[in-house]
Amino acid sequence: MCWRDLSARRVTPGLLDRLLIFSSLPAFLAGTAIVAGFSKLGVDEVLTFMVSMPILIFCWYYFLGWLIDRWSYRRKRAKSVPLKIAGG
Repeated sequence: MCWRDLSARRVTPGLLDRLLIFSSLPAFLAGTAIVAGFSKLGVDEVLTFMVSMPILIFCWYYFLGWLIDRWSYRRKRAKSVPLKIAGG
């Protein structure tokens, strides 16, 4: 195997890779804006991407978890509150 063979190889992302990219699309869009902004200042794009994306993905999934937790808490609370009957 030589270096020429490596340039001809194609690697297609698997299902888990596609799911990660699709589910964290807002983090990738924010990362694109950050990388573009820092590249205009002269900062390396790869370095900016490698530093910002784990932080952005963590924040995005933390926010989603918080929303789901809040939604489930409100549903549980609404089910446990007894209904008031008018005139009774």
